[in-house]
Amino acid sequence: MKKVIFTVIAMGVAAPALAQTQLERSVGAAPGQYTLNELVQLKDAATRTSNEGRVFFGNEQINFSAKNQHNGTARAIFDQLAEESRDDD
Repeated sequence: MKKVIFTVIAMGVAAPALAQTQLERSVGAAPGQYTLNELVQLKDAATRTSNEGRVFFGNEQINFSAKNQHNGTARAIFDQLAEESRDDD
C-alpha cells in the first residue's frame, strides 16, 4: 500500500514537468526556455490567425513606489503638475 501511495505522490509531483516537456515539444521550444504559463500562451496562439496569433513576452516589470520615490523625469512631471494646479487656484 505504501508503494502505491508513494507512486501516486511521485506522479502528482512529476505531472507538471511532464506536461511542460510535452508543451515545449509541441511548440518547438527548447527545454527551460519558457515558463509553463508562457508555453500555454504559445500553444493557444498557434491556433489563432492574424495578430491574435502573436505572442509577446516583454517581461517588463513596472515597480510602483509607495514611498514617494521617483526617478528624475517622473519627479519633474509631478512638480510641473503641482505647479500648474497651484496656478489654477
